[in-house]
Parts: sequence; structure tokens; C-alpha cells
Amino acid sequence: MAFANTNTRPAARNSGLVDALAGLGAFFGSIVDSFRRYRVYQATFEALNNLSDAELRDLGISRHEISRVAGEAAFINK
Repeated sequence: MAFANTNTRPAARNSGLVDALAGLGAFFGSIVDSFRRYRVYQATFEALNNLSDAELRDLGISRHEISRVAGEAAFINK
């Protein structure tokens, strides 16, 4: 005859450590993601800023919009 384990409580000893490590991983993951997004912002800003006014006009962007466009590329689009 087989018996089913009906104990649904998590292991008390390791659950706190596992939760702490998961939280720490999420924290560092968000820091890495923030740096990655900022680098995308910087690269986009620099690339657009190096274009001439005529090239920007061809793209439909004016020079004062470069910061907004770079921000959208880095922080809005995923």
C-alpha cells in the first residue's frame, strides 16, 4: 500500500535562505538591467547627436528631440 505525503508546509530551514537569495538575485539583475539600458541611451544619443541636421531631418527628428528619442529607445522599448 502506498501513502501520499500530505505535508504542504515548505521546509522551514531553507525557505528563508532561498527567498533571500532570490531577492538578492532580482536586486542585482535590476542593477545590471539599469546599466544596460543606460548604455543603450548613451549609444543612441551619441549616434543621433553625431548626425547632421539634414540627416536628422531625413529621419524626422529635430536636434532638440535627440534626448527624448534616446530615452524611448533605452527605457520605454523593451
